[in-house]
Amino acid sequence: MPKVSPEHVQARREQILAGARRCFARWGYEGATVPRLEREIGLSHGAIFNYYRSKLDLFVELAARDHARFESVWEEHGFAALARVIAGEDPAWLSVYLEFHRLLRTDAKLAARWRRRAAEEPDEHGAWLDLERDAGRIRSDIPRETLFRFLHTLLDGLVLARTAGAELDVEPLVALVDELLQPQGKTRS
Repeated sequence: MPKVSPEHVQARREQILAGARRCFARWGYEGATVPRLEREIGLSHGAIFNYYRSKLDLFVELAARDHARFESVWEEHGFAALARVIAGEDPAWLSVYLEFHRLLRTDAKLAARWRRRAAEEPDEHGAWLDLERDAGRIRSDIPRETLFRFLHTLLDGLVLARTAGAELDVEPLVALVDELLQPQGKTRS
């Protein structure tokens, strides 16, 4: 194999991931066969799998990137920002998000890989809630884990609605959540 620059390697990886993302969004994980991946990416089997060992590696990498992106929006900007991001996502790709979570339950190999990967990452779940609570901007009379699960359930519902093709105005939901999170006795101005 000829020597290539790190920039070339990174650009090729991004090309492969972009095509794989389109293919998974169109066909789902099972339907994204190697020939379909080759056509969508525009590269041969050897060229693709020289950078990623398997279709599962592609799928996990895309899921990890989206997970990190969503987590970053949540931690840096909060629930409202993430709700807006999800409402603007491609419904076909969001269906892959749902498929990924289904496969985590049914595919032991995928679940094991995901657990290993998650164990390597810092556990910052709920850091935004902690910051907001410490600043007195959200209620503290409900256990943190309960609030975290409640908000995640709402976000998962948004994903489900978008995959079903619903066009969503998330602003009323964001306003309701904002009101529900208010510390008792406070109102937003």
